[in-house]
Amino acid sequence: MDLLLENIIKTYGVSGREDKIREVIKERLTNLGIEFKIDPMGNIISNLTNDKNKKTFTICSHMDTVGVIATYIEDNGFIRCGSIGDFNLREFQGGIVEFENGTRGRVAMEKASDEIGDMFIDIGVSSKEEALKYVEEGDVAFFSGNILEFNHIIMGPGLSSRIGPYILLRVIENIKDRTSLESLPYNITFVFTTQHNLEGRGARALTHSVMPDYAIVIEGEESGDYIGAKGSLKLSEGLGMKIMDRNLIIHDEIKQILEEVKKKNNIKMKKITSNSITDGRIIQKEGKGCRTGAVVLPFRYINSSEEMVSLLDIEEGVKLIEGILS
Repeated sequence: MDLLLENIIKTYGVSGREDKIREVIKERLTNLGIEFKIDPMGNIISNLTNDKNKKTFTICSHMDTVGVIATYIEDNGFIRCGSIGDFNLREFQGGIVEFENGTRGRVAMEKASDEIGDMFIDIGVSSKEEALKYVEEGDVAFFSGNILEFNHIIMGPGLSSRIGPYILLRVIENIKDRTSLESLPYNITFVFTTQHNLEGRGARALTHSVMPDYAIVIEGEESGDYIGAKGSLKLSEGLGMKIMDRNLIIHDEIKQILEEVKKKNNIKMKKITSNSITDGRIIQKEGKGCRTGAVVLPFRYINSSEEMVSLLDIEEGVKLIEGILS
């Protein structure tokens, strides 16, 4: 597995606590000689070109994952939690969480339930006093798990929140030495956003600091090729161009750009509708408004500790974004 991808997947970065994953991305950009800035919300913004006479085209993906926050520690040492982000708790029952300081614990339920109020974390202690040596109220944890690669599939925790930033970094590395960027009809800005799982707060700030004219969001989407799934995409069969989701209708100019790039570069991508949401819902309507679209990769068991994604689909994502910029 690509060491960059493995590092991105393993790095802590729950919504509102993105410092560590931000450092990984910053280090990569610095090593590539790419300039960037950090806005007040913690978004990483990299302008590859900056011609005041051109419109701005932004490619963005969020860097944060779902997680839980310790809200109360019981006398027996069990830790009660609240949720950060939207996820199916059933997928995590019996799994492992890890707090930012490295403390790990098992997810347990006091009764058969999907409610966060019935969940507790067992860190192997027997009293509140002992638990407080490791975890305090307000500490945040992410869902941990092993990272496996078999055939062309990667399985691991939080993949749907980390493949987007990986694709952006791959594209930046591939195009950083191209002089043709200056000949493009728009400025190119890459943005790694924060707090996607907290109502898209990072994306909202982006619309005021960057104020893009065009934007494409890279995101994960539940595939439809396993029992109980409702998506229309399948692993290893390419990307999805969102025509409409719960909060976003693709702008016609973005749709035309994506269709032209797909045809020119022979990219596997199909049009889909969806009930999920992306940061595109914020970027489209906030600030001055923006021509926006979303491109998604299919994931099995999305927002779980054993998500699956295809390396073939990741390569299609890299090829698509490079095609837009070529």
